[in-house]
Amino acid sequence: MTMTREEQRAKAAHEYIQSDSVAAGNEVLAFDDFINGAKWADQHPHWIPVEERKPQERGHYLVYSQFGDVWLSEWMQDKEGRWDWYVAPICVGIISKVTHWMPLPEEPRKEENDE
Repeated sequence: MTMTREEQRAKAAHEYIQSDSVAAGNEVLAFDDFINGAKWADQHPHWIPVEERKPQERGHYLVYSQFGDVWLSEWMQDKEGRWDWYVAPICVGIISKVTHWMPLPEEPRKEENDE
């Protein structure tokens, strides 16, 4: 029997809260966050899952974190040569738990009459 998308999300959320990555006592919050993130990803299919692939070159991207935050981020190497997502434009900290990313949309072209 094929599961509905809602059943798939609930099953994955249940498995997630049973994993070591969720601190004891936060299971209900983690379950809701997981479900909300999965619904969001379903509604935004143009986002690329980090597990699928990461950017091929340094640059600025929009990223979505496991906590439901959307950030402007820079994909770049640190001094040791490790690639990671950094808060842009100041690049002072790593954005943790990035689950999805997408290239920045192109800027709209200005018409000659727009100034």
